[in-house]
Amino acid sequence: MKVLPLVLLCLAACASPRPPLGPEDAHVLRPLSDPPDDVRRLVDRGDDFFVQAIGNPGAALDLYAKARASYLEAQTHYSGIVPAPLLDRVKACVTRIAALQREQHRTR
Repeated sequence: MKVLPLVLLCLAACASPRPPLGPEDAHVLRPLSDPPDDVRRLVDRGDDFFVQAIGNPGAALDLYAKARASYLEAQTHYSGIVPAPLLDRVKACVTRIAALQREQHRTR
């Protein structure tokens, strides 16, 4: 069992670093104030997809769609007002998906 921690450490060291976030991305991914655990998990998953999309232009369309789906699912856990940071995440995904789709149609 002493090998497992070393393997995990090696995998973590080999992982590609996340791309730096620009000011717009940092604003979109600003923290939610004290969300429930189920919302936190969904938002964290969506944030992971969102950041991966920034550094991966070839898969960005699919990754932004996955991020959007995760954020929309998180919104269903609110019975009242949905926090602005979560709404901004969905809006940013929709905007980027539309821009990527326009670009795809232009290059065909």
